[in-house]
Parts: sequence; structure tokens; C-alpha cells
Amino acid sequence: MYECHVTLLPQYEKDVEGVARQHKFHMSVLMGDPELGEHKYLYCTSHDSTFDGMKGRMEALVAALHVPHIRRKIEHIVLDEREGR
Repeated sequence: MYECHVTLLPQYEKDVEGVARQHKFHMSVLMGDPELGEHKYLYCTSHDSTFDGMKGRMEALVAALHVPHIRRKIEHIVLDEREGR
């Protein structure tokens, strides 16, 4: 499984929400990022079973956003255990 994050500034939330939903990405606004620092960030996140599928969907989202992004990131999930679910 692959997980993708497109990171943007939160000021673009209204511009991004419809496009993200259309491309099947979830949005969240979080305070702080281990690599980017202690600021507020907007994340568009999605999952795919293949790297190529995830990369293609990420590129399609970024092309459709028409706002600047800070980072694009794809992670390969090897373990995701959750208690109580």
C-alpha cells in the first residue's frame, strides 16, 4: 500500500477542497510537521495499492490544483497497526 501527501499552506483550503474530493483525496489541517517546522499545514492525502497508480493520481491532483504546493510525498506502508479498530 502507498500513501501520498501533497502539502500546501492552509490559506488555500477553500480553493483545494472540491478538487481534492474530485480526485479522491482527503484533506486535513495540522499544526506542525517534523520536517517542515511548527507551522499550520494543509494536507491532501490518499492511498493506492501500486506506486504507479499513486504517482499518477498525485500528479493529476497537483496539475488540477492551480495553487502552489510545498511538498509532494509518496510513502510505502509496510506496517500500519491500530489498537481498538
